Amino acid sequence: MSSDVLQLVERIRNEIQLGESQFTEFKSALEGRPGAKKARQVIQICRDIGNELVAFANADGGVLIVGVEDDRTVTGVPHSEEDIESMLGATRSYVFAGQALPMIDAAKVKIDSYFILFFSVSKGTSQIYQLPDGRCVRRRDRESLPVTFDKIQFERREIVSREYERQFVDGASVNDLDLDEIQIAANAVFPGMSPSKYLQQAKL
Repeated sequence: MSSDVLQLVERIRNEIQLGESQFTEFKSALEGRPGAKKARQVIQICRDIGNELVAFANADGGVLIVGVEDDRTVTGVPHSEEDIESMLGATRSYVFAGQALPMIDAAKVKIDSYFILFFSVSKGTSQIYQLPDGRCVRRRDRESLPVTFDKIQFERREIVSREYERQFVDGASVNDLDLDEIQIAANAVFPGMSPSKYLQQAKL
């Protein structure tokens, strides 16, 4: 076993031990009553994969492990190789047409005596990701919840705006400030407030 595979196995074991979170989701590949479990339908698992990875990409990224129960028990993916290939391909086929998720990993890995599927996706920054029917979902705490396209877009613009306003400009000094414009902004907050006082109030 290569060192890369060993590192991935160790990482997966750590993820399972830590349990589900804002950044980790487990999905069972089985269904039915205890003692009478059977393999879930491939299409259901593929939908789960698309849903969770889109939700992670629209939030802060995350990890999805198929073949692990909510209580951290490893039960594996007992499907055929053809079915497993379909599940691994869900990262492309179960997202909105033309979109490519920012995938880091999508692999079949053996943990103990079971094969599981491990997916890792980073935070999307270049676009907002959608499900095949156009809906948006986003990870929040331990759930993947519906959210509107416009809400994600607005919040991302707000983040970019705040980061831009906090950037330092090399070589800039107080003399580069447009005091007339600052006075207009100050008057809008409190008529007669001085530019320097306004900058203090705005924490600038």
